[in-house]
Amino acid sequence: MIIDRLHTFKRTAQFITLLIETPRLPAEFPVSSQKIWEMEQAYRQAPHLEWSGVNSYKKILQYNQHLLAARYDGNGHFRFVTWQVNFDQTGVTLGHYFYRNEYEQAKEDFIQRSGLVDERKLFSKEQLSLLYSALLYSSFHDVNLDYSEKQEIDRLIRQIETITPVSQAVQQPELDPELDNER
Repeated sequence: MIIDRLHTFKRTAQFITLLIETPRLPAEFPVSSQKIWEMEQAYRQAPHLEWSGVNSYKKILQYNQHLLAARYDGNGHFRFVTWQVNFDQTGVTLGHYFYRNEYEQAKEDFIQRSGLVDERKLFSKEQLSLLYSALLYSSFHDVNLDYSEKQEIDRLIRQIETITPVSQAVQQPELDPELDNER
């Protein structure tokens, strides 16, 4: 079940990237450069919105009565917004705004608001942190784990680390010398 939720999140992020269809920089470029490249390409390829009051924005994605749009604010900064499109497709409402190039956060918001992913199938950062701590604890302290279970826990730990950075508050548990002797 945990694996399904993590995979759903990853598949959705990959789906958004495919929808945008932006060219990719070579792998040797840093991740931040690739994200900037993706953000700028998405903006350049997007058409302007025709609705009054929002015509300074460009439509990046639209799905299920929701819209992801962007506006260039100058000095290398983009503003992103997710809106709900009204019933007759003549305007937008209920905007969630993301400033100073918060493209990743805007995409995540769009994915959830548009219904591309059921929110009940996603974990919050706090929930992932709690799962991470529990998996670490189990990995170090559960003497009844067999090799395959230990490997699966280690794989889940690495997967969580790729989704969200490990908080400074979450550290590996101290090893109990008595438990080490039991192994």
